[in-house]
Amino acid sequence: MLKRSTLSEANAKRSADVYLALCQHLMGQVNRRLRKQLNTFTYLMDSSPIQLFGQGYDWALRGSRIKGFKLHMQLELSNQVPVCFELTDANVQDINQARMWELEPGSTHVMDKGYIDYQWWKQLSEQQIKLVSRLQKSAVFNVVQSYLLDPQDPHILQDQCIEFSGFNQQKRLGSFQMRRVVVKREDGKANLALITNDFKRSAQEIAQQRWQIELFFKWVKQNLKIKRFIGQNPNAVRIQVLSALIVYLGTSINPE
Repeated sequence: MLKRSTLSEANAKRSADVYLALCQHLMGQVNRRLRKQLNTFTYLMDSSPIQLFGQGYDWALRGSRIKGFKLHMQLELSNQVPVCFELTDANVQDINQARMWELEPGSTHVMDKGYIDYQWWKQLSEQQIKLVSRLQKSAVFNVVQSYLLDPQDPHILQDQCIEFSGFNQQKRLGSFQMRRVVVKREDGKANLALITNDFKRSAQEIAQQRWQIELFFKWVKQNLKIKRFIGQNPNAVRIQVLSALIVYLGTSINPE
């Protein structure tokens, strides 16, 4: 049996580019298959921390929560398969990675508070890309219009068209309008304020889309089963994460 140290040394010298290329090739196949099945696409966009602790990981950078890496990913909602990813240091902010991705016009992206950027949201709207996110409590805005609520759904507390009115926001954004939906939580926690540029779907549909973000973390936990790393160098860690993605993508393309 090979020693862990032997594998670690081998993966330190082996290029991760081959694994990255194979992973991207498989994701391309997944994308082509999805386009034959679907007319519209909804993606969950988030990042999952890959924590590295203990001896041998002194090289790992620390982010706001953990030391290690972040796996940024777009997960297609209906089939729950990854279609885009990036593995970065833990200190790379989610919004910075998202700005680098080319998002598809006509698609919908469901995301969390790590992607709050009003100007980026305006750019997405101009590109006909829909988004659903959480709105921070400190957001300053004017209510342009309040919509009638469905009396049969007590969970939707507010449904409004708003304009951001914070310092310099109106100057930078102009008359950019978004939709604010406030949802009552069943667990007794504070009400959830959602923000979207989708004015066509019902408030109930918007709320339901936001709850799907929990599927992202469930998918990562169930399908990328990395409990310990074989190597303690950056290249070895990257290879192991990429290998886990390759195994899942290969299975999803050619299910047994």
